[in-house]
Amino acid sequence: MKKPTSILILVLITTLNVVAQKNVFKVHTLPFIWGEMRLGYERVLTPKLALQFNYGTFYGTKIPSPIYETSSVETYFNTQPIKNKLSGFSTSIDLRIYTKSEAPTRFYIAPYIKYNKYNVTASASFEYSADTSEYNQLNQHQQSVGGYQNGNYHYDVTGTLDGTIVQFGAGASIGMQFLVSKVITIDLNFFGLGVEYNKVNADLTTNVQGVDYEKWLPYVRDEVEDIPYIGDNIELSAEQDRIKMKAPVVMPTFRASIGIGFAF
Repeated sequence: MKKPTSILILVLITTLNVVAQKNVFKVHTLPFIWGEMRLGYERVLTPKLALQFNYGTFYGTKIPSPIYETSSVETYFNTQPIKNKLSGFSTSIDLRIYTKSEAPTRFYIAPYIKYNKYNVTASASFEYSADTSEYNQLNQHQQSVGGYQNGNYHYDVTGTLDGTIVQFGAGASIGMQFLVSKVITIDLNFFGLGVEYNKVNADLTTNVQGVDYEKWLPYVRDEVEDIPYIGDNIELSAEQDRIKMKAPVVMPTFRASIGIGFAF
């Protein structure tokens, strides 16, 4: 009985070693910085090719502070956050070409495509100070909402931004993946360069009834134009109860990651 058992164990060990070169589940560590949990699954197709699918979602429900802070709102007083909500997902597919060794180890070149979608809601209350010229442009109801103080008219306003961001992108990256003890992988994606199309749609509203958004539009445009990189590309239009914002933006993107995984 010992000889058949030894043969069976040898076959199992050999099978595990083969399978260890076929599948890798991994966690991408860098997205944790901005509050995203991103996982990857890599499947070896041929000795030199592998396909990797990545999926990420936010483990928090707030917009990460590196991206948005209420204190960054300019020219207003006593700004207080009310809502700060973020949801959505990121996906990408990489075709990995291993040039120096058999997949999934050593140096690789990885063309990729990606699709991301995010939903954002941010609102804050603030005090707005209107000079006499602005005050005279308001109707009687709007004027009655504010109060006169120190030569200006003060208003307590709640502004809400509610929107979606859809991203399509493609590019290529280079990196190296190491296999440690046949089961642990360390994936170093050194550098990637691509292009990304961003489709942004958002509505800006306030709690003040009877607002003439057409008159408010120039003030919003002045604020929006100061946004780095995309300010000049944002299209604004006023409707009866809101200001609509659209931003078709094409921009270069950079890619880097550190992944830790399990091979089997």
